[in-house]
Amino acid sequence: MPRRAHLWAEKFDGATSDIFDFQDRITEHVVGLLEPQIRRAEIERVQRKRPESLDAYELYLRAIPARYGLRQKDYSSAITLLERAIEIEPNFALALAFTAWANEKRLSLATHPDLQTADIARCLDLAERALTAGGDDPMVLGICGWLVFQVGHEDAKGLSALRRSVAANPNSVVVLNLAATANAQGGDLDEGRGCFARVLKISPGAPDTFQCLTTLAMIEIVDDNPERAVALSQQALATFNEWPFTYMALAAAHAYLGEAEKARSAIDRVLMLMPGLTVPALLDGPTNRATGRWPKVVEGLRRAGLPSA
Repeated sequence: MPRRAHLWAEKFDGATSDIFDFQDRITEHVVGLLEPQIRRAEIERVQRKRPESLDAYELYLRAIPARYGLRQKDYSSAITLLERAIEIEPNFALALAFTAWANEKRLSLATHPDLQTADIARCLDLAERALTAGGDDPMVLGICGWLVFQVGHEDAKGLSALRRSVAANPNSVVVLNLAATANAQGGDLDEGRGCFARVLKISPGAPDTFQCLTTLAMIEIVDDNPERAVALSQQALATFNEWPFTYMALAAAHAYLGEAEKARSAIDRVLMLMPGLTVPALLDGPTNRATGRWPKVVEGLRRAGLPSA
C-alpha cells in the first residue's frame, strides 16, 4: 500500500451514555467500510507490478477484480491467475476458495447444464481443499459453505457453515451477502433479510450491492409485493445494469403487475446477456437454484416471455 494513502475518514456522533453500543457502531462501520478500501489499495499496488514478479498472494489480489467481474471471460481470467497462485502455494486456502467460487460464478451464467459436469466436480474439490487448508478463516468458511449449499446441494451443511462464518466475522460484507443469499434461497427468509439489511447498513457503497438488492427483489416477488420488487430491481440497475438476474426479477415483477410490454423488454435484456436461456435451462442449472425454490418467480418469467424450450 502506498505510504500516506488516504483510505477512509468519517465523523461519528453519539451519546456517551451507552459507550459499548457506540463502540460497536464504530467497529462495524470501520470494518464494513475500511476493509474494501484496503483491499482496493492493495489491488492497485499489485497491478503496478510486472506480472512475472508476482508471488502467490499478489496473484490472488490481482484475481479479485476478475472474480467480481460479471462475464464468463472475467471468471476465466480469475481462475487462470488463481491457479497460478495455487501452483506456488498448494495450501493457500483463500486462493483455493476463490478459485472454487470463480468456477461457481462461471457456472451461474452457463445455459447448457449438460456441459458443466467437470466444472461442478472441480468446484467442489477446490472447496474441500480450501476447508482442509484453512477452514478456521471466516472468509474461507463462508465461501465454501455457500458452494456446498449452491453447487453441492447440501443445504443443512452449507447453511450451518455460513452461520458459523457470520458469527466469526459479523462485519464481513462478503460473508453476510453469501449467508443472506443462501437463506433467501433455501433457509430462513427473515434471516436472509437481516443479513442483507446489515450489509446495506455497514457498507452501502459495496461494489456488489446490486446483487443484494436483486435477491431482495426476488424475495418480494415470493411475498406478493411486485411493486416493491420493481423498485428494488430499478435501484439495483442504477448501480449496475448488466446483471441478468436483476432483469429476471424486474421481468417477473412487471408480469405480475400486468405490465406485459415492460416485462417483455426486461426478458429481451436477459436474453441479450444470456443468449439461449430457457426456463428448463434456468431450472436445471447447478447454481441457479433460487428460481427452482421460488416457483412464483419461474411463473413470472414464463408470463414475461422467457422461452419454455
